[in-house]
Amino acid sequence: MPLLTVRAIETHKAKAKPYKLTLDRGLQLRIAPDGVRTLLVRYSVKGSDVERQYRLPQEYGEGPGQIKLATACAEAARIRALARDGVDWPAQEEARLRAEAAEREQMDRQEGMTVAKALREYVDKKRRAKDGLPLKARTKADYLAMVEPGETTKTGKKLADGLLFQLADKLLLKLTSDDIRNQYSSLLKRSKRQADYAMQVLRAVLRWHGVVVPGNPLGRDTAGRDRIVLAPAKGNPAPIPPERLGAWWRASGKAPSQVAADYYRFQLLAGCRGGEIHGDKRYNYPPIRVGDVDCEAGKVVLRDTK
Repeated sequence: MPLLTVRAIETHKAKAKPYKLTLDRGLQLRIAPDGVRTLLVRYSVKGSDVERQYRLPQEYGEGPGQIKLATACAEAARIRALARDGVDWPAQEEARLRAEAAEREQMDRQEGMTVAKALREYVDKKRRAKDGLPLKARTKADYLAMVEPGETTKTGKKLADGLLFQLADKLLLKLTSDDIRNQYSSLLKRSKRQADYAMQVLRAVLRWHGVVVPGNPLGRDTAGRDRIVLAPAKGNPAPIPPERLGAWWRASGKAPSQVAADYYRFQLLAGCRGGEIHGDKRYNYPPIRVGDVDCEAGKVVLRDTK
């Protein structure tokens, strides 16, 4: 039974400073200078000596949208009973509301998000799992080119559109399994490798944004008969056969200059890409410097490898 009746509570008016009234065990009423009456539940979770406080979401009162005295006492008793059993209901409720708000915010943001915009955001904010670093500049350029139209050369020749350009203006939340299958089938006319590469990027973008496409042919949960099977990402390597390395080594010595000869032989010995040796200003790759070479240990530090 409450310690104060409704009539007794109504006799307490706002003052110059906020003050509290105890209405029931663990339940207080805070009256602010502007007359706002807030209900506070005080509780301690089993196993903890820390007393916590939770503000009921409704203001105290008998009007619409307000919570009455009896209801407030019952709610406080429920929260305190759960706390005695080790359940911090207010903390769980706060976490649930935060998750719902974040989900609503994400849905609102994705309402007008196209595939192109989603891919650009992925490229801008994605961090590599192995080291937390952003995607490499060359990787970013490759991904962004997928949603761009093909350029026209000086001779007027139209180059091929990006691998995902047909889907670029499609709303991400409206993307269907048929859209994905049709795009994949279209890309197969170019090459299996390019089609797989585009689907790997599209799958990563969908996962990163948390978008679930019903019957997604790229999804792990899709039946095998309906799934697009992608080849593992291996790039497009063309290694020199071991039996030809000697010929390449001899040919490198016939380069126009000693610098060029050393450059080619270093590539043969270390397996480096050209950009990893002399750098690439377009993608902001640093070149190898003198301090990166340890002749005694026979080691070279590569700053940014593929």
